[in-house]
Amino acid sequence: MKNRLLALVIVLCLGLTAATAMAKQEGKGKGKSAKETAGKVKPKDAKTEESAGKAKGDAKSAEATVKQMEAEEAKHRSRVARLERVREMLAKKGNDKAASRLEKALEKENARYERKMDKLAKKDAKASGKFKEQMKGLEKAAQAKKKGDEKKAAGQEKAAEAKSKGAEKKAAAEKVATENKNAAEKKAAENKAAAENKAAKNKAAAEKKAAENKAAAEKKAAENKAEAEKKAAENKAEAKKEAAKNKAAGGKGEHAGKGKGKNK
Repeated sequence: MKNRLLALVIVLCLGLTAATAMAKQEGKGKGKSAKETAGKVKPKDAKTEESAGKAKGDAKSAEATVKQMEAEEAKHRSRVARLERVREMLAKKGNDKAASRLEKALEKENARYERKMDKLAKKDAKASGKFKEQMKGLEKAAQAKKKGDEKKAAGQEKAAEAKSKGAEKKAAAEKVATENKNAAEKKAAENKAAAENKAAKNKAAAEKKAAENKAAAEKKAAENKAEAEKKAAENKAEAKKEAAKNKAAGGKGEHAGKGKGKNK
């Protein structure tokens, strides 16, 4: 089934334009026969008219040959393009056998084209030269277009490269800015944490100092109170002792007075 399809593709590629080309050729042949028949009827009275008619006929024949060559060139290019597309498609699908057959079909088409063009060149060398000049002009135009396309592509590539470099430069600058911002934020956070830590330490030290001062003051107050209470107790004891002494001294004097009275 694949072989039949491949054969059909080749036939279509090589044969689509064949019928048209043959019809054109037959029409040209008929026209040429009519012209040749008409050309056989020579003027009866002027050789110049015969020469002019021959030159005119040669020019028309050359023009027809050039058109035929142009048609063959167009047909050949069309066939080759089709065959190459099919071959590429088969190669992508991994059908190497069918692709190889199409390679042979391309070789046959190239050989056919060469034979046809050689035949037409031998038929009319002047037309062949004119056609070659036309082909050179087309080739030159194609090369100029190719160079223009390459130049345009190079310009686009250069612009894309410049754009890419600009984007890379911008990305690098944004990266540096982000890194600097992160570093500044980190530094600010560290400074804030250090300040908070220092404030907490200072607060703790102040609270500790206040507690120590309070404790010292309380201790001093307690010592003063104890000292005062001790002093008061001592004073009280001293006063009590003095009072007892005074009382004792007063009792002794009273007893002495009573003894003197009895003696009298």
